[in-house]
Formats: sequence, C-alpha cells, structure tokens
Amino acid sequence: MKNKIPNIEKLIYICNVKMPTPKAHGVHMAKMCEAFADAGVDVEFVVPWRLTKLKRDPFEYYGIKRNFKITKIPCLDLVRIIPWFGFWAQSLSFALFSVFRFLRVPRGGVVIYTREFLLAFVFKKIGFYTVYESHRILLKKKLYFWFIKNSDKIVTNSIGVAEEFKKRSFNYVLPCSNGVDLNEFDFDFGKSALRGELGLPAEKKIIMYTGYLYKWKGIDTVFDSARILSEDPNIVFVLVGGSESDVKKCEKKARSEGVGNILILGHKNKKEMPRYLKSADALILPNSPVSEESTRYTSPMKLFEYMASEVPIVASDLPSIREILNEHNSVLVEPDSAKQLVDGIKKVLQERDFSDSISMRARLDVQNYTWGKRAAKILEFLAI
Repeated sequence: MKNKIPNIEKLIYICNVKMPTPKAHGVHMAKMCEAFADAGVDVEFVVPWRLTKLKRDPFEYYGIKRNFKITKIPCLDLVRIIPWFGFWAQSLSFALFSVFRFLRVPRGGVVIYTREFLLAFVFKKIGFYTVYESHRILLKKKLYFWFIKNSDKIVTNSIGVAEEFKKRSFNYVLPCSNGVDLNEFDFDFGKSALRGELGLPAEKKIIMYTGYLYKWKGIDTVFDSARILSEDPNIVFVLVGGSESDVKKCEKKARSEGVGNILILGHKNKKEMPRYLKSADALILPNSPVSEESTRYTSPMKLFEYMASEVPIVASDLPSIREILNEHNSVLVEPDSAKQLVDGIKKVLQERDFSDSISMRARLDVQNYTWGKRAAKILEFLAI
C-alpha cells in the first residue's frame, strides 16, 4: 500500500522548463503553484537556469500572486549548441543539481511534485514522498514505466491517460482535468469595445481559433471551413497563437490557396486572451483524431477558457473532448469534417437562443474546473 501524507508542510514542484515560457505548460505550472499556495501549502517552484528570450518576471508575466517561491537551479544548458546531447546533458545536470539542493531537506511532511519521470525516480530513490503528474504517456517506452513505478501517487490531466496507467497496475492514479482562472474573465466590455481595442473587424462575425497551429489541432479543417464560408463576406476566421515558423507557414498557405477570410495574429500575451475570446461570435476546437494524444489523452486549457468566455463552442466529437463538453454546453461535430464544422458554425451564428443556452451552460459547468478546485482535489488525493 502506498504511503499517505495527511499533513503537507511543504510542496516542492520541480520541473525542467524555462520560466517564464509562452507555452501552455508554463501557464499550467504557474497557476497550480499559485493554487496550491492559496490552499495554505508552503510551495517552492524549482526550475533550471536556462537561456531564454523572454526576460520577464514570471509572476508578472502570468498575472499570478507572489504567494510561492521560485528557485532556479544551475544546469548545463547546451541544448541550442548540440541539441541531442545537449538535451540529455541539460536534463541530467538539472536532476543532479536538484538532488544536491534538497538532499539535506527533512523528508517528513515534504512532497516532491513533478512532471518529469526522471525526477520522480531520483527523488523517490532518496526517500521523498513523490507525486508524478502525467499529461501524456509513453506507451512504447518500458523504461518510462519503470522510472515511475515507485511514485507514491500519479495525477493525470485526463481519464484517457489515467486508464493507461491503471491497465498497467498503477492503482494510485487521479484523473484531474486542467483548469481556468475565472477571475480573468470577470469584466464587462461589449464585443464592439473589445474589437476596437484589439484592432479586430467591428461588423463581421468572428470565428476564432486559439492555440498552436498543428495538424492534430485541426488547422487544415479550419482552412477548409474558411474556404467554404468565403462566400459570406460577413464572416472572418481569426487565428490567435502559434510559433513564428507556424504562423509563416499558415500565412503562406492562405496566400497560395487564396483563402482571404483568415486573419492570423500569432502569439499573444496570456493576459490578453480573455479579451480576444470574448470578442468572438464562435470559438472552434477542431482537434483531429490523428493520434491517441488528440483522441484520448489531451485536456486543452483553451477548452476551459472557451467555456469561461460565454461564447458558443463548436468542437470535435472526441473522447478527450467529451470528458468536458456535451450537447448541452457546445456543438460537437465529426472530426476532420469541414462541412460539419461549417454546419456547427452556422447553427451558433443563426440560432441566437440556442447559442445563448449552450454558452450559459458552459459557463456554469466550468465552475467545476478552476485551478483552486483542481489543487484541492489533488491535495485531498494525497491524504488518502
């Protein structure tokens, strides 16, 4: 039987990530540290010293309270110079220096919390109560399961990931979906005012997609849908997010295919996203079932942000999405079908009462998925 830890005196969240980072995992970790600290836990967030273009204070960048400590640990940051060797040198050196940093810390009441399987293995070996959080699962990597088999508890971001662990006789597993900060959406500006502030078309119907511009995120279906709806001059697709290289690829694709009703805005600061979302007439989440990651394992943070925005959602009907969405709080459509996505968009644009109904339901449902409630659920799980 795994040990329980009813009295947590300190939670040390250790992850091998640049901080801050514009990527979603940075937001997730920062928000969870804040939420754990809000729950009364002494939290220390441990990350490596690494080169980064983003020279910002993490608390300011993520808009979070200074209620926990951030500690940066030395490492051999050679990733940019010799990528493959540099990755392992950086990962192993960070693990080693982290162990040195906490080797003499008393074990009683201390939780090591990490999303790194190597760190979970190392800290359990030196006697810490260790929690591993998994957002994806390396099914073909036997060594992966060996590294985490002795972790005291495992937290996953979806039921799909939790089921894979349970199939392999991991019994202390908690599926716990991602979350949202509802306070970020607590403002009352009309769409016209928001569009004026953001430089978006004032009179058009805006269909918005946010996030990375990857194939498995359904970006090809977005382009196909925009092409179908190009006959309507009152509709425009707005894409917010993506790396610089992916934005350039999409801009090139739009030019070469003659799709003129798409605005590609690129990455925006996290604090701006609620304004972009609330300026839209419909929000789309067209994930493609090209992998188990998309079909069963993902828990997109933007999904919860969509729900908080009170804008109607049209999403792919996939098991990973159905963990949260249903016919009462969204329109679910066949994945990879531009026609069905277009039909869903038309439905929410044309049927105002229906759109208001699913939007209000989504806002009510997302009350159960705040970062605070996620932290409380995890802390309760650790005490079992």
